[in-house]
Amino acid sequence: MLGIVASMVAGCAGDKANKPPAAAVAPMSLLAQAPTLSDEETLEFLKEAAVRKLTAICQPRQTAMTQMACVRESLLQGFDSTGEAAKHCGVDITAPGTLRCIISGAIGYEIALRADLDAARAYDWNDGRGGLRTAARQLRDKIVEGCTGSTPSNLDACVLSGVADGFALPEGQREICIKPDDRAWSFDCLLRSFMIQRIGGAIEKMTVEDDEQI
Repeated sequence: MLGIVASMVAGCAGDKANKPPAAAVAPMSLLAQAPTLSDEETLEFLKEAAVRKLTAICQPRQTAMTQMACVRESLLQGFDSTGEAAKHCGVDITAPGTLRCIISGAIGYEIALRADLDAARAYDWNDGRGGLRTAARQLRDKIVEGCTGSTPSNLDACVLSGVADGFALPEGQREICIKPDDRAWSFDCLLRSFMIQRIGGAIEKMTVEDDEQI
């Protein structure tokens, strides 16, 4: 995701006459394709959508300073559902630590809060990626612990259901992704679905001031 924003920053600094083209695919529409998309394809779709959206919102600003401020506010609008990232993350959006704090940090905090993990009560906003890793590790441990009483034949289904719960995926997405007899494939599908739902949803939350649809 940091690469996505870096590409967008370059776009903001470009020629304002080169208006980005309309998106061919809405980010959230990719959910139905999660079982067949590769991780690389998923990231590329999301990257292109983010670059288009953020460039459309922030490129019209008159100065580099206002453009970067616009990027930060847009990212907060998309990712910071709790308001905590705005309180804890830096102002300089060109600093990698600020991007990690807003994007990885906000996602990790949401996971921790939703699953009532210890990380939510002492979240490390100074290390966005580290906070996300800690939340993911604690979520994994909680899921495994919750499935310890399952029979061997039901263990994979229990774990996959716990992952889907932790990612707050809708029932329809669980149905197309969960194959208890293929845990590795199912987990990859659930993870891609989470990426699309969380990052794609953040992109769609960012608003264009002139109400133009991207």
